[in-house]
Amino acid sequence: MLACAGESDVVSTSTASETLLFTKENVETLPPVGSINGGSLLFVDISVPRNVGSCVSDVENTRVYNVDDLKEVVAANKEDRN
Repeated sequence: MLACAGESDVVSTSTASETLLFTKENVETLPPVGSINGGSLLFVDISVPRNVGSCVSDVENTRVYNVDDLKEVVAANKEDRN
């Protein structure tokens, strides 16, 4: 799994795992990403419970979006329609 993430610009997770699949420690070991996402590795975690640890966003050149972030986007879009 980490080898595949190391070859990716975007990692999407949606599992029923009870434990984190990506932690700050194992994400720090991944190679740098290309320039597609501005050189950032993007995690989109729509799992409940979460698969990507919240401190993964502390890793340089890494962005993490989860279900709560997506709810905020939906709420903002609904507000814009009114």
